[in-house]
This record gives sequence, structure tokens and C-alpha cells, in this order.
Amino acid sequence: MYDKSVCIQHIEQQSDGKQEESGGEVCYYKVYFTRGAGPLENKQMISRDASLLENRVLALLCDQKQAVPPTLTSKLLSERSRYYQQYTDSEIKGQGPFDPVTKAYAHALARIHYMNLGQHPEWLRSATENFEDRLWLRAWRKEWHLNLTIPKFALEYGCYTDRLDDSLSRLVAFLRERTMEGTSLTLIHTDLNPDRTRSMNGSPVFIYWEQAAYGCFYLDLPNYFSVETALCYRDALAELGLDILPALFMERFHEVGRYMGLRYLEVGLQAWRRHYNQTMEQNNSALQQENKSTNDDEWNKQYWFLHYCLELALNGI
Repeated sequence: MYDKSVCIQHIEQQSDGKQEESGGEVCYYKVYFTRGAGPLENKQMISRDASLLENRVLALLCDQKQAVPPTLTSKLLSERSRYYQQYTDSEIKGQGPFDPVTKAYAHALARIHYMNLGQHPEWLRSATENFEDRLWLRAWRKEWHLNLTIPKFALEYGCYTDRLDDSLSRLVAFLRERTMEGTSLTLIHTDLNPDRTRSMNGSPVFIYWEQAAYGCFYLDLPNYFSVETALCYRDALAELGLDILPALFMERFHEVGRYMGLRYLEVGLQAWRRHYNQTMEQNNSALQQENKSTNDDEWNKQYWFLHYCLELALNGI
């Protein structure tokens, strides 16, 4: 909507929206505008308080016409400033490797990675060394050892402690090899969970780049792609000009699955401890009884997520 013929008529602030805030306040608007002598139109917009890094990444990706929403960034010098962006809809789910939707998301992500291969602007933080700090791979260990002080957890899960440490060492070795090799280093998102994988006018877009870095593109894959769909990304990358042998690509995809498990295991561990403490409380209030079903449903999701992350952390995808 940002062409010269657009004339904004008025703006209404909305009460809320469905985009996760993720570390920065998000405000919602409905913008009414005309194009030349055309009829009155409207679009939903957001503004978000964001870091200088995220503003710079979005400015770069918009200049490259990548799969991000149209965004107006203002001050690319201030440590924090607001950007204005077209509102996005929920992700359109692809149904397997042959679905055009799956291929569209694969191509959109591959294009971002390919067009920025080997390009490391001085302002873009690096994730090519000190992996445990720069990729948030220490938090799980703190939560794990805190949970080990609870006998019930130690009895059921303590046997996995050494294996998790070995798995982290294996992931770090894998990433160190990719840094030395250099062929997969590019602009990466590092946190492409479902809240950040969206759609706009039926096309894929990726939002919230506050944790972007220069690093190995394999790190962006496990959140969205499965064993069944990962080759869609490889094929898209090959079409753009980087052709990786399929078997080698899948071997690396399998290894990097540990990243998703180790990074998000912290959340599942916190949920386990919270649920344990709640069940230990001797409070039989009526309110607690009324909330029990809701709490159980939420715990079932968290319990699943804990074991999903544990499996990925131990074994990869």
C-alpha cells in the first residue's frame, strides 16, 4: 500500500490482535486510505517496539523483496524504535511434501537464506562461535539441574543427564564444522516457531526478527520442516543455485534437530516443575476444582511438549 498515490484518510486504534508480542509491545490499527481518485480502502496494521537489530533486518529484507510483511522502519540509529507493518494472518498449513503450500514456504525461506549467503553486515550479530551463549543453549541445563533436586523427576529423568550433555557437545561440533566449511552461513531467524510463520494474501511471510543472526541456515529448518518435507527446502535452494546432495542434506537436517530440542527444553522443564508444585499443594478450594479440567488440558500440552523436546534433544529429528 506504500505507493505515492496512497492518501491516508484516518486511523483507528484497535483493542488487540492475534499476533504474539514476543518481547516488544504491539499495537493494532485499522488504516483507511485512498489511491488517487479510487474508493476508500482499509488495511489492518501493527506497530511494534523493536530493537535496532530487528529494524535493520526488516529494512534489509524489505529492500530485497523477501517474505516479510510490508514494513516502515523509522530510526535506524536508535537502540529501540517502532516499526509499522501490515498485519499478518495465521500460517497456512501445508499437507505434506507435494503440497504447493509447503513448497511455497520452503522457497520463501530458501530465498532469504540464498540471497544473504556469505553476507555479514557489521551490525548483524554472529552465531558462528560461542554457540551455547549466542543460540540460547544454556538455559535448559539450569532448569534440568533444578528439577533434579525433586526426587520424582530425578528418578524418571536423571538417567538422561549425561546423554543430554553429550548431545549438546555433538550439536556444537556440528555447528563448528559448518562455520569452518562456510557454505551455509547467512542471515538466519533462529526462532521460527509457529507464531512467527505467518501468511499474507495467501503467501508465506516470516515475522519478529529480534533474534536474527549470521549463522548456519540449517538452524532455521527444524521448527517448520519434518523428515517428510525437509527436501522441499533443499530443492528450493537447488533451484536458486545451491545444490546440496540430498543424502548429505538430510544427514545434516537430522543432526540439527537437536538444536530445537535443546533450545526449547527449558519451557517443558519449567512446566513440569510448576505442575509438580501445584499437585503438592494441599489446597482443595472450590476454585481449584473448577479450574482442574482447564489446568489438566494445559498440562497435557506441556507434558507432550516436554517429551517432544527431550526426544529431539537426545536424538535429533
